[in-house]
Amino acid sequence: MKALLPERFDMARHISQYPPREYGFIRFNQDYALYILSQITLVPARNKEIADEMENRLTPLYSKLLQKVVRHYDKYLSYFVKTDIIYTDGSFKPGSIESRGRSRRYRFTDMYEPSDIVVVDYSRKFVKQLRKKRKEDFHQLQGEYGHLTKWLWPVCHLQINAPLAAEFLQVRREAQLNNPALIEKKLHRKLGYEIPKDPEMQYKHAMASVNCLVSGDIGCTVDGKVGRMHTVLTNIKSDLRHLITYRGKSLVTVDIKNSQPYLSTLLFEPSFWERQGPSTTTASKINISTLLQEESKEITDTSLILAHLNQVIDSQDLTIYIELVSARNGPHGQDLYLYMQQQSTNILGLDFSDRAKVKKGMFEVLFSKNSHYGKTKVKRLFKELFPSVNPLFELLKEGDNSRLPRLLQKLESHIVLKVITKAIHRKNKDIPLFTIHDSITTTDEYASVVEDIMQRELTRLIGLPPKLKVEPWRPDELDWEKYRDDVILESVA
Repeated sequence: MKALLPERFDMARHISQYPPREYGFIRFNQDYALYILSQITLVPARNKEIADEMENRLTPLYSKLLQKVVRHYDKYLSYFVKTDIIYTDGSFKPGSIESRGRSRRYRFTDMYEPSDIVVVDYSRKFVKQLRKKRKEDFHQLQGEYGHLTKWLWPVCHLQINAPLAAEFLQVRREAQLNNPALIEKKLHRKLGYEIPKDPEMQYKHAMASVNCLVSGDIGCTVDGKVGRMHTVLTNIKSDLRHLITYRGKSLVTVDIKNSQPYLSTLLFEPSFWERQGPSTTTASKINISTLLQEESKEITDTSLILAHLNQVIDSQDLTIYIELVSARNGPHGQDLYLYMQQQSTNILGLDFSDRAKVKKGMFEVLFSKNSHYGKTKVKRLFKELFPSVNPLFELLKEGDNSRLPRLLQKLESHIVLKVITKAIHRKNKDIPLFTIHDSITTTDEYASVVEDIMQRELTRLIGLPPKLKVEPWRPDELDWEKYRDDVILESVA
């Protein structure tokens, strides 16, 4: 366990220049100070959803979590704000992520924000304190998730080629800063359209994840709203996963292709929405009543949903949609995104040259507000191609566009974390298991076992066979050429 600080910041010099006693401290604990500052970088590095929702580089720091380690955390935050190390906008934000109460948001000031991060050691006494807290955190998860957390704690045998990871991230950062066309984008869930990611912040968060893997500080939390499990693996840049091994063994991930659209097919089963108690349908097998408990507070009347389903249950576009997102045989049952790309030239004069753009656009269909229809190409295309599917999505997002993605993520986390991985563990308790939301990672030797069980359980639960993608993690899969200088110069020219 290590602290992560801006390279330009020197704690000893700062304390000498700004004596803590003059700012109300009777006793200043340097470990506590390092810990508080580290969270500005570590919090988004450990949770991609937090990173994606950050605005103006401000990290939400949750008071309840800080107080578990540093009782008077607010004094340290106030000290560093007053001495111009960190900045806060001063506003409180409800703890929408992981139900962790209110938070204030912080970032390093302009003097330190552009600086690279460096690793700083805590005292041995404080490391012991942190390990005790981490043990308590993992103990709380052991009941439901012990079959997964045992691979992360007390010893995690995941390793990463840190020098190669650092080199790749530096090349990638420089390429993006020199060529804006290489900057990645993310969907802004409030605005409903894509905005560019910050290359500098991406670099820092990725390096923080690398350092956590090196030190064995993997961390593990479960989202209180949708049940998703967050570890360093879920947040680390996907390219860098090719540099990770387990006890020196290569890893393989088995991914549910187009998982959110695939899971959404369950919403078109009328039995999914029945509240009369247990039934013999596939929906009842995954305890839908529990998954819908929070949503049912807002969807008190399901009559509109059931009425719509009765009208479209045999519609052609719904049949095509189900074939596209599952492995069910049919004339259109190949690939949702490729199908949409091919059809785009005949719909409203739209043209998508890249299947990946359609895939990214599906997040807008599922996540963004209904009022944004007509503003994005993919949403217009989806509405035209699937007139029976789209209205149900709109109904579920009416008044709260986060309701549909919440429901789909609840289904995903329940199925992956509490059904499939437990079935794998029951079969063989020696199979290493690491989850990345809709995918399961293991070593080469067990990949086929994991794939077979995923295929069986998903078919049983959803009622449709899934499309699975098996991807090995290999260093030679790193996409260096995308960021090499000659490619950058050529693209700029």
